Amino acid sequence: MNLQALHEGATLITTPTQKPQDHPDQQTTLETTEPRESAFAVFSIAQFRWLFLGNATFFLAMNGQMLTRTLLAWDLTGSATSLAYINLVVAIPMIFASIVGGAITDRVERRQLVLIGQSLIVANEIFILTLMLTGYLEFWHRINIVDAKAIIASGSQAKNTKKMLSKLDAEVELWDFDGKFGHDLEAALGNSLSTRPDRSYRDNLTIHDVCAYIYTSGTTGLPKAAKLVHSRMRRTFRMPISLAKISPDDRIYIVLPLYHITGGGLAIGSALYNGATTILKRRFSASDFWTDVSEYKATIFVYIGELCRYLLNTRPHPKETSHNLRAGFGNGLRGDVWEEFVERFKVPSMHELYGSTEGNVILLNLDGKVGAIGQLPRFLDKKIGTAFVKFDVESELPIRDDNGFCIKSGIDEVGEAIGRIMDQGRESFQGYHDTKQTDKKILTNVFEKGDKWFRTGDLMRRDAMGYVYFIDRIGDTYRWKGENVATNEVGDVLSKFEGIDMANVYGVEVPGCEGRAGMASITLVKDIDFAELASYLKSVLPVYAIPLFLRVRTDVDTTGTFKFRKVEAVKEGFDLKQVNDPIWFLNPETGSYAAMNIATFKRISAKDYQF
Repeated sequence: MNLQALHEGATLITTPTQKPQDHPDQQTTLETTEPRESAFAVFSIAQFRWLFLGNATFFLAMNGQMLTRTLLAWDLTGSATSLAYINLVVAIPMIFASIVGGAITDRVERRQLVLIGQSLIVANEIFILTLMLTGYLEFWHRINIVDAKAIIASGSQAKNTKKMLSKLDAEVELWDFDGKFGHDLEAALGNSLSTRPDRSYRDNLTIHDVCAYIYTSGTTGLPKAAKLVHSRMRRTFRMPISLAKISPDDRIYIVLPLYHITGGGLAIGSALYNGATTILKRRFSASDFWTDVSEYKATIFVYIGELCRYLLNTRPHPKETSHNLRAGFGNGLRGDVWEEFVERFKVPSMHELYGSTEGNVILLNLDGKVGAIGQLPRFLDKKIGTAFVKFDVESELPIRDDNGFCIKSGIDEVGEAIGRIMDQGRESFQGYHDTKQTDKKILTNVFEKGDKWFRTGDLMRRDAMGYVYFIDRIGDTYRWKGENVATNEVGDVLSKFEGIDMANVYGVEVPGCEGRAGMASITLVKDIDFAELASYLKSVLPVYAIPLFLRVRTDVDTTGTFKFRKVEAVKEGFDLKQVNDPIWFLNPETGSYAAMNIATFKRISAKDYQF
């Protein structure tokens, strides 16, 4: 039809198009044919193109969200019924919309309807984001996964917990130390019996029953609840006692979070086991450390390696040597920091140990060998049930021989530490509350058919004397120029260069290159000469291990236990569009570090450099 003619009020007569030879006598007053428009003609309208692009992006995100929601629901509940209910609830509005959608679109102006719909979507996404950022989702996950019946909190934590419980409508009792936000714990403890409870209360309790859940970080972002039975907790309590010879007369200074196995298990547990005194600090303060230790007459302190390094980077304190500390125990203490710490602060002995929250591999450094996490002579391999197997960094799996069995690593050869799983005793593995997570940590058919071993996820090296040294966490090791690079070892080398405070090393992808190139986020205590740094690294590291990129930051993001956060740093890489910090790269044309700019970033992206 000719729309222009209709608009102007003209008389229009249309007839089917006919061939003159078929109907010679038929006359047509006005003959038109409808133009055939392209199916994609609507895309010539700019506004529609933007709308279509927005909707396409939305549907991609919606499907990704649906998959994530399903996986999250399974992680939280482990119930197929819950999945069915959730998908049903999601489907109900879609079914309703399909029934009444036509009537609504006929009555509401199209543009207005789009705006309303998109506004509801944005509001929903903001709600979900708020739920994640405020911790409600993780909080609910923590109490639900173990079917918690009560929570003990104090101060602001009690207030926030009460708020979360009311929002989530969770049937969990809250116990507060002063009874302000929940049941009065102090009053309840004051009214408790001073005599030992009758054994009948423990009739059904065995040493193999679960004593506690310790939350560890999970790959999904939600924590995993590791099960610790009574026998394992008892061994955990006793470890520092035998390691540092802790007695009831000792006073243990604790600054680590109590939700962590080191602070809440090893430190608190050793005091509970033998009656030693604990000195609790709400959080670590390098400036207050020596004042506290001196004032409260601490004799033992518990550490994470980075804590000791922080103390070394502080200015001299008047009480840093006038204290009663006789020993420290913990894990993650680098060899260079170890020696300097003992020399400067006059702490007679430091005791390293190794053991994951849920794992069955335990190592103790009993004789103070600097840098070692423990000792395991080879003649004890069969008795102890700990082994070190060759490991493929790319597949992140142990290497197997032609028969399908794992291969033990040799002297000074890096391999993954694994622990034999037995039904009971120190070699048992209770796993997590989530059985799927448990299965991921078990390696089968390792040295013989049907055997089971726990994967620590840690790469270690054992020397000829049996001393074991921690190399890196699996996933933190990357491959470059056909060689495996351990981030911890490179970080140690960088930290020894004068002017560098901390170094967080990781691997990043480089266009046109196989594997991952080394990159380090560093913090400085003073300006450094990058040319000198390049020369220093070439003198102490193999070529493939020298970081290709250096990101200079004002601080390095760490966890509550002072471990580096690497996920975001790896994602950002050396992309100047995402990183505001100065970045230096090892220019292959000069052999020295040079400051990156947009021009050099484009050259790297275009594969102009031969790395």
